[in-house]
Amino acid sequence: VEPSENVIFLISGGGSALVCAPPEGISLDEKLALHKFLLRSGASIEEMNTVRKHVSVIKGGRLAAASKGKNTSLVISDVVGDDPAFIASGLTVQDTTKPEDALVILNKYGFSDTSCIRNYLNQALPLPKVSGEYKLVANAQSAIDAAVEKAKAAGWDTEIISYTERGEAQTVAKRHAEIALEYKKRGKPVLLFSGGELTVTLGDSQGEGGPNQEYLMALARALNGEIGISALAADTDGVDGSKDVAGAYIDENTLAMALQENLDIDELLN
Repeated sequence: VEPSENVIFLISGGGSALVCAPPEGISLDEKLALHKFLLRSGASIEEMNTVRKHVSVIKGGRLAAASKGKNTSLVISDVVGDDPAFIASGLTVQDTTKPEDALVILNKYGFSDTSCIRNYLNQALPLPKVSGEYKLVANAQSAIDAAVEKAKAAGWDTEIISYTERGEAQTVAKRHAEIALEYKKRGKPVLLFSGGELTVTLGDSQGEGGPNQEYLMALARALNGEIGISALAADTDGVDGSKDVAGAYIDENTLAMALQENLDIDELLN
């Protein structure tokens, strides 16, 4: 690309999982192992993306640096707070983190001492200086606001719990169950909306799914078959494009159906 040419980047949240280009010295399998470790560790999306951008040849602004043209980024955010450096690991924006920051995060969650990724980070180069225009075209708040307008047009009362929900999926689910039960006591149908970025700490367990399915299973348990309450959690659960995991749906029959199938919901959550 010539310096005078206009380059438009279309970027959405999920880019970190979909755009994988490990640097020389790190194999794809090693990077996949790192990604799986971070997903299961309970690390925040900001922590995960800090590590990812230092083990990539395009993240942390490196894609924009490679273009050498006049860069414009149009971005859909999936990150609470919409920090450009964390959406898709900041492919086209200036970043202030250092390789040492990634090592601190790996230490915090107990990543393998023998991994070649540690060796790479110990001698990794700083992220490049980049420039260009940046425009946020959609985020959780705009999605929720659009859904609220649709719901109101269909005659629903609506309430927004939060645009920026964070925390462990099971903890948030218990609180949301209490909120839903409180609204049910009022006796009037209502749609409750919430957006954000939940986490799940798996440790050594070999479960499947992700924050959305964890949240809904814990919500079903907390609601305990309460009649008239249903819930949908929709997202890619951190494994964009590679697995059929995009959230789930529960209603008053979920626990009864689990019992019919001899499924122990507590065992599954564990």
